[in-house]
Amino acid sequence: MRLKELAEKLEAELVGDGEKEIENLSSLSSANERSLTFLSNLKYVGIARESAAGAILTSISEGLEEKTLLLHKNPYAAWAKALIIFYPSKEFVPEIHKTAIVGNGTEIESDCYIGAYVVIGKNCKIGKKSVIEAGCVIGDNCEIGENCHIYPRVVLYDNVKLKDKVILHSGVVVGSDGFGYAEDNGSIRKVPQIGKVIIENDVEIGANTTIDRGALEKTLIGEGSKIDNLCQIAHNVILGKNCVIIAQSGISGSTKLGDGVIMSGQSGVVGHIKIGSFSVIGAKSAVTRDVPERSHFTGIPAREHRKWLKEQALLKKLDEIYQRIKKENEK
Repeated sequence: MRLKELAEKLEAELVGDGEKEIENLSSLSSANERSLTFLSNLKYVGIARESAAGAILTSISEGLEEKTLLLHKNPYAAWAKALIIFYPSKEFVPEIHKTAIVGNGTEIESDCYIGAYVVIGKNCKIGKKSVIEAGCVIGDNCEIGENCHIYPRVVLYDNVKLKDKVILHSGVVVGSDGFGYAEDNGSIRKVPQIGKVIIENDVEIGANTTIDRGALEKTLIGEGSKIDNLCQIAHNVILGKNCVIIAQSGISGSTKLGDGVIMSGQSGVVGHIKIGSFSVIGAKSAVTRDVPERSHFTGIPAREHRKWLKEQALLKKLDEIYQRIKKENEK
């Protein structure tokens, strides 16, 4: 593809030779004269200057005056578009594989792909252009919207609803029983979980993540939210729109997250609290109380990030302070 055509598709400003042919996308170090590469961090400008890339997609021009550039205010988002252009998703020819099992009363649109050994229960609905890959199990009374993509070995329990453009990666389990038990004369008795799970439009859920059904009401994953691999979402959790839950994080039951919340890797939240919209929870943090909107909390237990930073600085000086006090006491 000629560079000027690519610039137009990416809505980027072209600086240099627009007739160059671009054949692939590469890193700064492995690019050649037919490669487009990507730069967003100033500390890599030196490497970019030495790169053999035919063009660099970036928001930075200083120090790259001799390079052919595609300038964009949000180069990472433009890079995502470029990846889709050069490496389009695998296409699935509509079919229901001969080994698939489909229950009575289930409706599947004619342009869907149902892979080998898929099992779909009774009274389900599968929307237009959705893909269900090999080995998935879909329970009774499930709804899957349009343009959904369910990768191999996903399990949806009964009464799960996916809206449109939902992506579930391999090993995801949606609708398993919430962790509900009651003590009964020295025994632990299971409390049946009879709620649902609703996953709204444009949600992507990473491999081996689990989302429990509500105890009585619903567990809800809000529109546009992205959940990484190996996360746990417990019963009755309400996730707002455009939240980001990063790897190995866990949210306990009946917790509510506002819109745009970011939970960094291996963070956790206790049950029955609220995290305000556009808040950030730091990596490995444990949230034990409500978090106001637009806050940044870090630590165990989690507290305001600035306060946590001050505490960490003091901890580094703890031995010095101790030695000073010890000397004073010895006088």
